[in-house]
Amino acid sequence: MKFKAEKARAWTGFKGACALRTAALALGLALCAPTLASAQTEHAFLETLMSAPFAEKPAVAPVSDMVAWKEIQNGAHTIWVARAPDFTPVMVAEFPEDDGQPIRRLTFDPTEEYVYFVRGNGRMHHGFSPNPEHLYEIPERVILRVPVDGGEIETVADAGSFTFNPATGALAFPRRGGMVEITAEELAEGDFDAETLFRVRGGAGSFSWSPDGERALFIADRTSHSFIGIFDTDTDHIEWIAPDVTRDIYPVWSPDSSQIAFIRAPGKLTNRYFDYSDAWDFSIMVHDVETGETRTAWEAPDAYGSLFEWWRTMPLLWAGNDTLIFSSENDGWLRNYRLDVNSGEIEPLTETGCELFDNTDRADDGIYIASTNCADSDLRNFTLYDLNTGESEQLTSGGVEVEPIRLASGTRLIYAATTDRRPKAIYLRDLTNGETRQLSSLLGPDFPESELVTPVSVSFPSAAEDEAEIYGQLFMSDDPAFEGIQRPALVFLHGGPIRQMVAAWHPLNYYDRLYALNQYLAEQGYIVLSVNYRAGTGYGRDYRTVDGLGPAGALEYQDVLGGAAYLTAMDVVDADRIGIFGGSYGGYLTGLGLARNSDIFAAGVNIHGVHDWPAYAEESYGKGFDDGWHIFGDETVRIAGEASPVADLDTWTSPTLFIHGDADLNVEFRQTVNVVTRLRDLDRDVEVLVLVDEAHGFLREDAWRRANIETAEFFDAHLGDALP
Repeated sequence: MKFKAEKARAWTGFKGACALRTAALALGLALCAPTLASAQTEHAFLETLMSAPFAEKPAVAPVSDMVAWKEIQNGAHTIWVARAPDFTPVMVAEFPEDDGQPIRRLTFDPTEEYVYFVRGNGRMHHGFSPNPEHLYEIPERVILRVPVDGGEIETVADAGSFTFNPATGALAFPRRGGMVEITAEELAEGDFDAETLFRVRGGAGSFSWSPDGERALFIADRTSHSFIGIFDTDTDHIEWIAPDVTRDIYPVWSPDSSQIAFIRAPGKLTNRYFDYSDAWDFSIMVHDVETGETRTAWEAPDAYGSLFEWWRTMPLLWAGNDTLIFSSENDGWLRNYRLDVNSGEIEPLTETGCELFDNTDRADDGIYIASTNCADSDLRNFTLYDLNTGESEQLTSGGVEVEPIRLASGTRLIYAATTDRRPKAIYLRDLTNGETRQLSSLLGPDFPESELVTPVSVSFPSAAEDEAEIYGQLFMSDDPAFEGIQRPALVFLHGGPIRQMVAAWHPLNYYDRLYALNQYLAEQGYIVLSVNYRAGTGYGRDYRTVDGLGPAGALEYQDVLGGAAYLTAMDVVDADRIGIFGGSYGGYLTGLGLARNSDIFAAGVNIHGVHDWPAYAEESYGKGFDDGWHIFGDETVRIAGEASPVADLDTWTSPTLFIHGDADLNVEFRQTVNVVTRLRDLDRDVEVLVLVDEAHGFLREDAWRRANIETAEFFDAHLGDALP
């Protein structure tokens, strides 16, 4: 029996790894290469990769061409602002401590004098907020504001979301099951006492003001169903829009405030819960505010995957007062369609045979930009659609471009992008001439861009009976030091499962961290295969919704075995030294690999994975979540149990490192407690790295670095002894 003790490693805290110098930062320069502290460690290459700035979530001002974004680097969080004409970046707020308190919802106020934002974590089901830094007082999630030129950061309210009335400038935010408001005059005076607008059962989610500021709409979630309400500021009256036994979601105002469009999906049947591998039929409804009439503008002819509406930031978008843009898997691929709300006719915008991932939040002037993988299935690029002329133009290529937002003038675009060798950064593009420049902090001079490998897109047959074609990316160094030796190999499995790994730095922070690890492992001599197994996105509805996934039979595990066979067939791979690792859903598949096939996978690292599906369903339903995957009734529970790693513990013989934060809301920590305890009872080789008070997506940079370094050292100990 093997128990892992904490290693006596000198963790620098990462804040000493680089000095942020305000003058240089104001010029958009980054003097941030990890120097003395990280260079002295044996994992300097990995720490250098993880010390790169990660920029995301741009926001634009409502009237002038001014932008804001946030950056994360060595655990510090900063907010930046740049404005026309020269767009010189200025850091306006800095939170230097690696304390696990994230920044979200950057928003300019209507006066354009302040950037408002949310900092902190929401409370979990047990009533506490994650506190991985073990601060004396558990931080609450709060609304803050900072002047656009920098200055004092003020606390405005305890809340996790907010919105401004575009006409009055008042700030509204949720409180005690309703909405409250601080007037523009009070905000200007620094008086943050809020008055109640209304309260309603089910809360007021997705609250948004009409463009004229006279009304607001919201969603009241009643668990099995949901209603959309309209709050009238003149009468303080709430009108319910065509209440039904359905889930009415994603309401949006027309530009002239006269109409509201929303998605109507089936209500939740008893014992029928949300299933990631399912597809849902849905309708697009349009409500006339003046007449009170609600009609069906379009209805999916079958279950065409409105599931994606749960993951889209803009599933409905007005393009003028008579046209909507929406997303659907109408022909088996997630595409954008243009809908005439009067005739009900639809016209496809994005291409078939590929999928939509992101889009701009405005198309009122007929200009619309979408990010798809149509040019390359393993990348994401922008295409501009001119709805006025019917013409389209591909704007970008060769990388992953997301989070597009047009500035107020309409002639500029701010967005986030990555390449295979450069992590996520913020860029500004002039739509009139194509000129593009990076706004966020530059990579430091020690960042080993030229030493990184370019992931190669590959495909291979699944080990399932259908031998379906499965996709992935291969990380392999061509360093001459590895010539003539058989190398250890690793299968990497993403979570979700509704995710797609790409042939570049991933735009999500969670997978940005793991891409750095894959690059490091390749640099060390490992051959890493990232498998985009079925249930994931990017390859069409049939790829995502094939029968028998997860607790219904674990069909996608056969895709993992197909990946292992692909590696085994490579002459340069030592078939006796193949490992497996992944997080969340990828942790579940890692557990299956080790439990069912320790003869194939010689070692594994399981990061907050699900190991017992029936127990997971009970935990989910007990917390009021609806992601229990239809695990109801004796037969489905039996199948789910057989599809769980704990069903095959007797054959789980390969050494395993488990990594889990014990404040995980997504996958309960008891999942790891259960499987580790039972494996120890069987005297298996088990090691654990417990991250106390950490959440599912690790909140502190220290946690990510510990997890990645421990993973690399674990594989070195069990698979890497033949590497030079």
